[in-house]
Parts: sequence; structure tokens; C-alpha cells
Amino acid sequence: MRLFRGNRRAVYIATGALMTTLVVTSGSLLTFMLISPEIEKSKDRNDLDVARNVLLMLDAKMRELLTKGPNSTSIFGLSFADGEIVTDPRIDVMEYVIKTKVSYDPGSSSNLIVEKNDETDVLSLRSVLPFDIVTGNTKVPAGKYMVKLTFAKERRFRISTWELYKNTTFEGTVESTTDSYYTAYLSEYEQDVDINQNGEKYDSWMMYLSDPNEDFVFDTVAIHDGNGEMIALLHEGDSIRLNGIPLMVYRVRERFVVFRYAQIRMEVR
Repeated sequence: MRLFRGNRRAVYIATGALMTTLVVTSGSLLTFMLISPEIEKSKDRNDLDVARNVLLMLDAKMRELLTKGPNSTSIFGLSFADGEIVTDPRIDVMEYVIKTKVSYDPGSSSNLIVEKNDETDVLSLRSVLPFDIVTGNTKVPAGKYMVKLTFAKERRFRISTWELYKNTTFEGTVESTTDSYYTAYLSEYEQDVDINQNGEKYDSWMMYLSDPNEDFVFDTVAIHDGNGEMIALLHEGDSIRLNGIPLMVYRVRERFVVFRYAQIRMEVR
């Protein structure tokens, strides 16, 4: 009888220890299950911060190259730990893509576009380039790389011949308080180049500048398509795609408007 009671006491002790172990283990597991998603989200936010800086650096390096002229090159390193960088040369878009549960704000000083597919949890940071990007490295997975940028070529389109229209109202364009405008054409025939690369040199775009007696008259140019519809109001430093071709607004000064086409080649190794 004493032996049985001793064994029963041992069973109680063993059972209690087991229950304590299960409670502690369950608590640790629950804590891990609660904390783990937050750790993963924190990691994803850090990866997105790194990717944002990579995209901004690439953009800055390309723009810096444009100040040096054709045939200039720039070589530098980059690295990121997750996701991939995808470049689409057809529409001159570069984006970082990652699967994540988090939302992300790249900051008000950034021109990056954020898109999130809630069904697939795929988030992308997108940069629309104002120049023609040429690359065979359209998908770059996470890792460390050396990048070589080459300013391959450029073309500037100068529009310096303008016609003055007085006491005239043009609807759907830049405003004029004096009802007077300067107008001009960006013409493929006059520029002797197929700007939109459709196999002919017959396309043209109408441009409007408001009356020179107005304040700040030469800081804005309106550009319209062949049907008269306004495509955009542009300032120096802006960019536009004409039938898919990226053009930068290089100058808007004294009835002297210059558009600039530039092509940059990117190699990633």
C-alpha cells in the first residue's frame, strides 16, 4: 500500500511537471505566433526602405549622366536583400516588386508610385523614367551587383518660330488674361525625324504660349495632339510621352522651347 501511494505521488508530480511544461511551451508558442508576423513586417519595411533608396540612386545616377553628355558612363554597386527589380524598356518603367503583407509610403519627397495587390500581396515601387532606357537585364533578383550606365545618344528639338494671335480665345489650353497667344508646331517633318518611331515623319503637335505681356508667361507651355486635345501643361524639368516616346522639357524661355530625347543603356552584372 505504501508503495502504491508513493507511485501515485510520483505520478502526480510527473503530471504536474508535464502540465507546467505544456503551459510554458504553449505560452512561448503563442508569443512566437504573435511576434513573428510583426518581425516579418519589420523586415519587409526595411527591405522596402533599401529598395526605395536603390531606385532613387539609380534615377539620380541617370540624371547625373545626362549632364555629362553622350558617351559618358557611370559604374557603381548596388545591393538589396529581397524581391526583384523589374525594368520594362517598352514604357521606360523601373520597379521593385516584393510579396508582403505591409503597406508602404516612400515619402512625400519621392516621385515613386506605390501599387499594392491585396489579393496576391504583391507590392511594387515604380519609377517612370523621363528618358529611353535600354537594357537586357529586365529582371534583377535580390543580390549584390555592379551597374554600368552609358549615355548612348540624345536629340534636341528646338521650337523657336511662333505665330502671335491677338484677341483670340483658345479653349482647353493655357489661360491668357489678354486673349492673346503664341502658337507653334512640333513637327516631325520640320525636325526631319520620326519622333514616335511609327515609320513616317508626318505627325505634329500644337503648342501654345500665352501673351508675353502677362507675368510668368514663358514658364509654361501647353501641348496638344493632332485632334486639338491638350495633352499636358509643361514647365522646365517636366517630361512627357508623345505616342510612347519620352521627351524632357529642356527649356521654356522667351518663345524658345526645347524638348530633349535621351537614351541610356544599363548593364547589370
